[in-house]
Amino acid sequence: MPPRLLRAAAPVLVAVPTLGAYACSTTCFGGATWISLRRGRRRLRDVQVGDIVQSYDVVAGQMAEGAVVQVVRHERRGVGQLLSRGGAGPRSVTDNHLIFLEPSGEFAPAGELDARRNQRRGLYWDDADLRSIELEPYRAAPLGHLLEVYNLSIEHTETYFADGLLVHNGAPSGGAEMELPYD
Repeated sequence: MPPRLLRAAAPVLVAVPTLGAYACSTTCFGGATWISLRRGRRRLRDVQVGDIVQSYDVVAGQMAEGAVVQVVRHERRGVGQLLSRGGAGPRSVTDNHLIFLEPSGEFAPAGELDARRNQRRGLYWDDADLRSIELEPYRAAPLGHLLEVYNLSIEHTETYFADGLLVHNGAPSGGAEMELPYD
């Protein structure tokens, strides 16, 4: 079978990140966002280099763990909300943060997950169960609503669970495609 490409909804293509090619960018979450760790959860503002987070290997299609190799703090930025129909999901996320979508396997910026987009299913981890959840359209914050925001760089996968939702730490540079084999 031909290889499958994972494409972001943005002009860039996103597939399997590697630590050397990807870096924390201006895509961020508010400091009160819960991050899933090997054992329990911690607020993003309290996560430290060396902490082991729950991650997801998009190539293998399975849960993984990875060490935090960088914590980036940015001064105040505008954030919005991306919640599930049940209220789960990030309550403070920049509109450009990449969210993993089921079943397509693509990453798309949170701000593009609006009412016009039919496919808004995210991958959700509640510390016991991994499942696909329907997401409400992204809600931009009112102008002037700014928060100190953070992002993480994760060893091997560059993915982590923010308020339970699988996200990527940033966008790849150069927009190169990466081919992935079928399952």
